[in-house]
Amino acid sequence: MDYKMVKLGTVISQAKNIRCGEHNYPVLSMTMHDGLIFQDDKFKKVIASANRSEYKVVYRNQLVVSFPIDEGVLAAQRITDVGIVSPAYTIWDIDQAKILPEFLEYALRCDRSINYYKAKLRGSTARRRSLPTPTLLEHTIPLPAIDAQRYILEIIHKSRNVLETRKIQLQKLDMLVRARFVELFGDVKINQHNYKKIKIKQVLKSCEAGWSGNGTQRVKKDDEIAVLKVSAVTKGYFIPEECKVLDDQENIKKYVTPEKGDLLFSRANTREMVGATAIVREDYPTLILPDKLWKIRFNDSANVFYMKYVLSSKSIRNEFSASSTGTSGSMFNVSMDKFKEIEIPIAPIELQNQFADFVQAIDKSKLQYHPHTHTCQPNTS
Repeated sequence: MDYKMVKLGTVISQAKNIRCGEHNYPVLSMTMHDGLIFQDDKFKKVIASANRSEYKVVYRNQLVVSFPIDEGVLAAQRITDVGIVSPAYTIWDIDQAKILPEFLEYALRCDRSINYYKAKLRGSTARRRSLPTPTLLEHTIPLPAIDAQRYILEIIHKSRNVLETRKIQLQKLDMLVRARFVELFGDVKINQHNYKKIKIKQVLKSCEAGWSGNGTQRVKKDDEIAVLKVSAVTKGYFIPEECKVLDDQENIKKYVTPEKGDLLFSRANTREMVGATAIVREDYPTLILPDKLWKIRFNDSANVFYMKYVLSSKSIRNEFSASSTGTSGSMFNVSMDKFKEIEIPIAPIELQNQFADFVQAIDKSKLQYHPHTHTCQPNTS
């Protein structure tokens, strides 16, 4: 259905700048996926400056815009009557006679809006690029009648509830697989079955890093080559959508493509996420691995499904974390040499295969909850 399009500047106006002063208001943080949240919920503690007098006061149903705006970091404040946010954020009043704050939030975080911000950003440093205020206010958004907005939001809420139900079902299936692993093999660290312990290098057939070229996160054409991001594996399953289309499609220095049966391994991430793995279930000839991901194949003594859960166990992940190096607060690396030297228990291959059959049966149940669209688009949920 087509709706009237209006300029953003006709439904919002700059709010009066009110500082926190001596008040004790809750501190709010902006997130990409959940909008504004209480800071102590995100970090389990308040990490804002002890001196919050200069923090900005934001009232319920005001719009808060953070940066970089092209990551969708903006939201209507709908969680408390009054809170405070970073002085760097901008706050806007919403004309609620024209538009519902929640509807405006969805309109400003949709793909169409994100693409507008990306096209209009100014500046040379990626995370410091800004959108001039007049340009933001020139952006057009759909403006159906208030009753139509309520109806659209009702549909969105129902859809999100369905997605949450699917998420819970996936979590239950994952718990079932982990329980089956423990039932068959016990605890990897304790190794109560006294399986022979070997170094990872003894079960490797190949282990190869990719190549990181510059790319853009956009819809991928069928014949274009895209490079995966580390986030393609950090959730524990392969997400081919997490990729960037290479800017230079001709001068690709190294082709390492994800193929059916591969185990992808994240050798660089936060210290806690180093060693994240995902199994590839089909061939992706137009996707290539970056240098932060390894493509691993095992010899006949190790089943990829067994190895995925061994390498994902808490004790082995802790070894990856302990072996990683780096000075950055967000990126640590584990070397291939150290990876190959880590010891793991190796169960009889017949038992490994039995577990693999169980995992693949569960995976068939997961398909109804976890479809993929195979595009390289930003997540603007």
